[in-house]
Amino acid sequence: MLSAAEDIIDKEHSKNKTSDEKNCPSESGTRHCDGRISTGTVLLADILPNLIVKILVMFFGQNARHGIRHFFVVSLQAVAVSVVAISENYYITLSGVVLSSISCGIGESTLVSYSSHFPHSTTVAFTSGQGTSGVLGSFIYAALTEPHLANLSLKATFLIMLIVPCIYGATFWLILDHPGNLWFIFKNKEKTFDYSKAERIVEKRQTTLVEKMRLIQPLIHFIFPMVIVYLAEYTINQGFIQLIVFKCANAFHLSKKSQYRWFQVIYRTGTFISKSSLILVNFPIWMLYVFPFLQIGNALFFYFEALKAFLPHISIAFVVILVAGLFGGSSLVKTLNHIHKTIPTDIREFSLAVITTADTIGIVMAAFTAIWLHNVICDQLG
Repeated sequence: MLSAAEDIIDKEHSKNKTSDEKNCPSESGTRHCDGRISTGTVLLADILPNLIVKILVMFFGQNARHGIRHFFVVSLQAVAVSVVAISENYYITLSGVVLSSISCGIGESTLVSYSSHFPHSTTVAFTSGQGTSGVLGSFIYAALTEPHLANLSLKATFLIMLIVPCIYGATFWLILDHPGNLWFIFKNKEKTFDYSKAERIVEKRQTTLVEKMRLIQPLIHFIFPMVIVYLAEYTINQGFIQLIVFKCANAFHLSKKSQYRWFQVIYRTGTFISKSSLILVNFPIWMLYVFPFLQIGNALFFYFEALKAFLPHISIAFVVILVAGLFGGSSLVKTLNHIHKTIPTDIREFSLAVITTADTIGIVMAAFTAIWLHNVICDQLG
């Protein structure tokens, strides 16, 4: 959805749409400040419902059956994609983004918690898969809508994306080998996974709401750095990138919208690399407290680029946004892996759900920050 943010916002400006949107800009400095809404609004619609759902699942949904949760995920995904594809109205399209956000909130909190029933290597596999989906989704969208490639409309592209909920459902119900100690057992399905390395019986600690709040306290020193990392990261991604435009000769002949879409692909590539590399690069735990400062540095870099347009070529910006993705992905995967290995089994599922909520809090804060800074920069540019 975030890769399509520029196109979704364009529905609000469709009456004034010109052919220049698909043409390569003739000069740098032609920002999206001509009365356009910040892409932070799409981010807000994409993440605030996600946060609310994660909090509700964290405190009240841990005993809900995983299969039922996934049914809602698949159903909401299909409806959300259809609404965004078919609607010509900006606000109705945003409602589709909200449905997608609810689906992602249920899905992510469920899958991360579900990983507590598997060996800790599953955490790496989950984050790697999450990174892969981000890269594939953004790349496919950019390629299908790129004027130099498929040049499809937003509607056609999203209708093609309806295959994703089908793949998601088939993967969970037909392919995934589920632990036998959970609520559902596929009696006729041959088990191929070796559960001897996993905790076969996971007795979750029965806790009250007050006790759950107390369980969060030891996790705060993990939560705070992650919130800062994702606040800076998504302020870059949905606040500054929209305002960074390079002229034709310095941007591989990409149009304004194409530049935005390929920024998203490069960023997602960075998160994928970092989320998949924990086995190869297992950096020390203290790096979790360094990443916030590094990411804030990246945010300042893009702030001044959006304001001053000092970079000579888009490739430099691509490298920096790649690094921003590396920092964000590394922060998440290291934290989840550490929690999975150190937290007692009976509260591990709840603890993992808490951590997945932390990055979402940072992204919600980034949405408001992105909208504010978009207006600040555009006011200064005049």
